[in-house]
Amino acid sequence: MPELALSFANQYLETEVVWHRLSTGDTSNRLYRGACLDQQLVLRVNSPGLAGLAVDRVREARLLEWIQHQPWAPQLLRNDWERGWCLMSDAGKSIFDEDLHGDLRKPLLSIVADLQRFYSADPALVCDYQLLWERYRLIYAHCCKSAPRSTVKAIELFRELLELSWEKMQLLPKTVPCLVHHNLHPKNLCFNKGKEFNNRGRSNNGKRANNERRSNKGQLTLLDWEHAGIGSAWFDVASLRRHFSLTSGQIGTLPAFRDYSSLQLLEGLALADWINASLDLLWLSVKELQQDNGTGKLLAMVANTVRLLEEGQR
Repeated sequence: MPELALSFANQYLETEVVWHRLSTGDTSNRLYRGACLDQQLVLRVNSPGLAGLAVDRVREARLLEWIQHQPWAPQLLRNDWERGWCLMSDAGKSIFDEDLHGDLRKPLLSIVADLQRFYSADPALVCDYQLLWERYRLIYAHCCKSAPRSTVKAIELFRELLELSWEKMQLLPKTVPCLVHHNLHPKNLCFNKGKEFNNRGRSNNGKRANNERRSNKGQLTLLDWEHAGIGSAWFDVASLRRHFSLTSGQIGTLPAFRDYSSLQLLEGLALADWINASLDLLWLSVKELQQDNGTGKLLAMVANTVRLLEEGQR
């Protein structure tokens, strides 16, 4: 229950913070904003159940610790993933609301370049794409057992798209494995124009952090690391091109793609972009099936599913 997570966070902060729920759009987590002393905080209450079918909380926690000293990483105060909450400093306004895309292309490229330099052979940090597809298969098979006829027809289209997207995954050019965010879009990026954050909460080992001061002046912060892990660099760069209008030439300067020709880059980007779009739609379909909101939204997704199937079969 969210109320329990809010209580845990207040116990940790040793004060009664008044939390205000934030609009979260398509995400299944709940977000709250509050203030403690002179620090603005954001509390994430994790979504339980299958809504997080691609989420590994242990992997996320380890990755967040791994990247904590990077200027673009969220500034954690406490990540109590076992009890379902994560407390962090407020990173500023979403660039989705700030209309800063054109000004941020260079720092975005720099962030993705940094990600491509992170590598670990630890299996716990590696994204198992095959397992992800298998989880989708199981969810659709389960939903078909009790769904009305109109919903079953929609699910069959989603399953067809799922299998085609797996075939396309096998065609994606291989890159050196690296840290991949897998959800790189404007709503997951915040930009703070000049405020400094002062760590006056506790660190994960319970010690006070009064002397640790981190300036976030003009800093871009990348949020939502739930789906991140060691994987294929194609997914993040395809998102850069789609959401931030970066060119294939700019993407070709990144460490993972310097040895690719212009044609190879364009072909790989187009393929990864189609897979990203397919996975976005499949995730939304599963969310609707879990929430049991009726067939309206699912049927509205059918047209996009058919379009993606047609594009993928060309």
